[in-house]
Amino acid sequence: MEIEYIKLPVIKQIEILNYGLFKDNWDYEFKKGLNLFVGGNRLGKTTTVYIILYGLIGIPRTDKSFFTDRVLTEKQSEDEKPSVRLLFDIGDNSIEIERDLSNSNIKYLSINGNLYEEDKSNIEETYLNELARLSGIPSIDDYKDLLAKLLIREEEGTHLLWAANDQIKILRLLFNYGEYASEIEELTKSVREANSEVRDQQYFRSKVRGRLDAIRTQKAKRLGELGQVDQQVLEEKLQDLVKESDQLRDSYEQVTKSIEGKEPYKKQYTQNVYGLSNEIDEVESEIMKIENEYFRSIYDDPKIQLAGHKLRHNRICMFCNQKISSAKAKDVLKDIEDLRKCPVCSSDIGKSSVVEMQADERGKLMNSLLDLRKKADEKIKEHSLNQNELDTIAKELVQLWEEKEALRRKIEETVFDIDDINLMLSKPEMERKQEEISHYDRDIQALEKEMDHWLEQINSAREKEGRASQELIAKSREFDSILQNIGSNFVAIFKKYVGDFFDHCELVIRRRSTPESRIGFDLFIPKLEGRERFYPSQVSKSEALFLDYAFRLSLCELYKQITGNEALLVIETSEGLFDMANAPILAENISNFFDISYLLIISNLGRPDFLKALVDKSREDMSDRVLNYFEIGRLSQVQANEKDRFDEQLRKILEH
Repeated sequence: MEIEYIKLPVIKQIEILNYGLFKDNWDYEFKKGLNLFVGGNRLGKTTTVYIILYGLIGIPRTDKSFFTDRVLTEKQSEDEKPSVRLLFDIGDNSIEIERDLSNSNIKYLSINGNLYEEDKSNIEETYLNELARLSGIPSIDDYKDLLAKLLIREEEGTHLLWAANDQIKILRLLFNYGEYASEIEELTKSVREANSEVRDQQYFRSKVRGRLDAIRTQKAKRLGELGQVDQQVLEEKLQDLVKESDQLRDSYEQVTKSIEGKEPYKKQYTQNVYGLSNEIDEVESEIMKIENEYFRSIYDDPKIQLAGHKLRHNRICMFCNQKISSAKAKDVLKDIEDLRKCPVCSSDIGKSSVVEMQADERGKLMNSLLDLRKKADEKIKEHSLNQNELDTIAKELVQLWEEKEALRRKIEETVFDIDDINLMLSKPEMERKQEEISHYDRDIQALEKEMDHWLEQINSAREKEGRASQELIAKSREFDSILQNIGSNFVAIFKKYVGDFFDHCELVIRRRSTPESRIGFDLFIPKLEGRERFYPSQVSKSEALFLDYAFRLSLCELYKQITGNEALLVIETSEGLFDMANAPILAENISNFFDISYLLIISNLGRPDFLKALVDKSREDMSDRVLNYFEIGRLSQVQANEKDRFDEQLRKILEH
């Protein structure tokens, strides 16, 4: 039986109309071999990749604003809305389609010259059905995966070589026939659903078990309580609680009396403290009056009066509050009492600013001052004693109030316990608890039956999961044999695209499990310098990119070799990751694809040596194979200023 492989689209022409990101409408005709889209950043290179993809399959529902957010000019009429027009082949069939980029609606559709002009509400469904039929693929979603994950490689896209789910699906779609890929997907889905069903029913059973355990615990607790409901024991416990309650009340009354006995003392000492504070203030006021009178006869300035007082009695300087020697204090006091010399600079000041006071009058004032100071000291001492007593009583009262509150709470708890025992001793309560036990028994019996039901469901789901898993294993082995058959040829093709980039590199087939299935599948993984690299993190970023390019190129070549069908492979390069030595090797290896099928390289001018090497390897006139975004894009001011330099650089790249 002849194998009918799926057919991939070969895009022949693209035309973009009224799209504000570009200053003019433009079109491009793809040719077999190298096609080159070059330009600077933010000029629409990556957007063009998505326009190609969405022109073929439409804008996803979750990303409807992708293109409208990038439209820079307002378009009002239907004819002026931005759109993309694609002409592509699927096998021997020619399709022309125009989509509105603001909502992905199909504006024009022609298949093999037949123009579809029926109700626009059905044209999308008609197109997708025809696309699936002509390509020979059972699911249009599978076709979208092939386009998005294999044929279009964005600058920072996913590494197909290491994306296990994607690699398995792409390999099956490319190199199987009939309903195999959909059967695998259905079986995988069945395994997942059966496994999910097992987990769900285990969850439900665990919830029932939780309720059952809780009710059993409650029953045990109630049984324990009923086991203690012995009338004599309860009555003895009741007597103990009543006795304890009486003792607590006695203690409560004693504490209350202690509080009442201490409150008057607290009040008395509080009054004493306030009264003594007032008396101290009055004595201090009298002292201040006498000091002012006494020192007025020395200097008018109160600071000098205070200085004389501190010097005479404490030998303290009022200006810095430091102790000075007796001799120094005596000299300064002499100057003050002389009333002729300044105590600071010893200059002659005469008697014009002082008031004479007789020595005996000053003596009387000093004696009064000393008496008042003695009285003040006595009051301060008495104040301190009263304050200490007040603090002690206040602290004792706080403790007594806390003790009283604790006793009150304990009395309440005891009263509640007494009420509980009285309730337990009542006949209706005993009967109610026994009825509760019977309710527990009925609930336990019902939950045990429910547990058995869910166990049956779990066993049934496990059997279903086991059957689905065995079917999936058997079906996957069919593909494993196919993969083994094409493996050696694919490895040889891959080696051609890897070339001299590595000293030693090959592809090997290894059994791997994917996140979506517990069943293992054969996958291609790279082996570098004797070590298998299962993840892109096990190689450098430039090595990962290079290996992914080589893997996609190899898949497309093997696909053409086996099926005879071609496709347009789009690669948006990240050549900035390659050093000067690697750029020519990268170009050399990519050029092996020029004679195989259609290739679109999208790149900026960051590595002109890489682009020059690609052009030199094309062996074709590149004048009609290049789309220059510096000509069609809206340039920034910086780009506009540098355009002549960009044009000259592109000219050098394209010249043979």
